[in-house]
Amino acid sequence: MESKRGCGFGCLAALTAIVGVGVFLVLVVLVFAAGVGVGASRELTTDTEFGTTAPEEERPPQETWIWGRGDADSPKIVRIRLDGVIALDGDAGGLFAEPNPHSAANALRRIREATLDPDVRGLYLELDTPGGEVTASDILHFALLRFRDSETNRFVVAHMGSMCCSGGYYVAAAADAIIAHPTTVTGSIGVILSAFNAAELAQKIGVRSVAIATGANKNLLDPLEPVNEEHVEIFRKVLASDYERFITLVAAGRDLPVEDVRKIADGRILSATEARELKLIDAIGYREDAEEILEQLADAKDGVRVVRYDEELSWRRILSSLSMSAGRGGLAAAVRGAVEGRAAPRLEFRVK
Repeated sequence: MESKRGCGFGCLAALTAIVGVGVFLVLVVLVFAAGVGVGASRELTTDTEFGTTAPEEERPPQETWIWGRGDADSPKIVRIRLDGVIALDGDAGGLFAEPNPHSAANALRRIREATLDPDVRGLYLELDTPGGEVTASDILHFALLRFRDSETNRFVVAHMGSMCCSGGYYVAAAADAIIAHPTTVTGSIGVILSAFNAAELAQKIGVRSVAIATGANKNLLDPLEPVNEEHVEIFRKVLASDYERFITLVAAGRDLPVEDVRKIADGRILSATEARELKLIDAIGYREDAEEILEQLADAKDGVRVVRYDEELSWRRILSSLSMSAGRGGLAAAVRGAVEGRAAPRLEFRVK
C-alpha cells in the first residue's frame, strides 16, 4: 500500500514537471513567433561593409552618460570597448559561460549604431586585445572609416589598454588619433597562420590520413601527412597579400611612407615610447589626456559628454541569447571547436 502511494506521488511530481516544461516551451514559441512577426514587418538592411544583414532597430539604443565635463548640449561621444581576441562569431560563450560584452561583434554593433545616430560627433574606442582574425579586423577597420565619412567633422580616438597588438593595431589605424597608456604593448604588425603536423607520430602508431580530394592542392596542410612545400608556398602568397594590405592601411592611417612602415612590420612588439617615436601613436596618457584630445577634435572648449550604449533587456533578447549559447556551447561543441580550431589553419593578425 505504501509503495503504491509512493509511486502515486512520484508520478504526480513527474507529471507536474512535464506540464511545467511544456508550458515553458509554449511560451518560448509564442515569444519567438512574436519576434519573428515584428522582424518580418521591418525592412531588412543588407550591409556588406559591416559583414551582416540585420533588421533596423525599432528605436535608438539606450545610453548612459559616463564622464565628460560638458553638458547636455555638448558634443556627444560614444565610448566603445573592444576586449579579447578579435572574432565576429565569438561573443556567445558556452552554455554556462558569460558572453563577452566587449567582443568584436558587440563593438561592431555599437559602431553601426553610432553611425546611424545623427547626434554622435565622435567615437572613443578602448582597445585591449592581442589581435585576431584577419577578416574580422578588416571589417572593424572599415566600419570606423565609414563612421568618419558618414557625417561632416566626425572623428575616432583610439585608446590602447595593456595590449593592442596586430589586429588590434589594424583596427586602431583607422582612428584620427591614437593614445597608449604608459605600459601598453603594441605593434606586432604582420600575419600568422597556425597549424600543427603530427605525421611522424601518426606513422609510429600506425595512423594514416585518408583524404579524397578533387585536386592536388585541395587537402592543404594535412596534419597527418608530411609537410608539402608546394602547399606552404600557396599559403605564403595569401599571407603576403594580407601583409601588404596591413602595411598599406597603416601607412594611410598614420600618414607615413609605406617603406617606413615595412621596416618595422616584422612582427616585433613595441612599448608605448617606441611606438610614439615611430609615429605609430600620437600620445601617451590616461583618460584625462584622452578627454583633452576629444575636446580638441570636437572643437568643444566647454567640454564633451561621453556616453555608452546600453543593451535593452527584453524576454526576446534573453531567450535569443540562451538559444545562441545552447547552440554554440555545450561539451560537444566545446570539444568540436577545440579540435577544429587546432586542425584548421587560421589566418590571423595576432601576437602569439
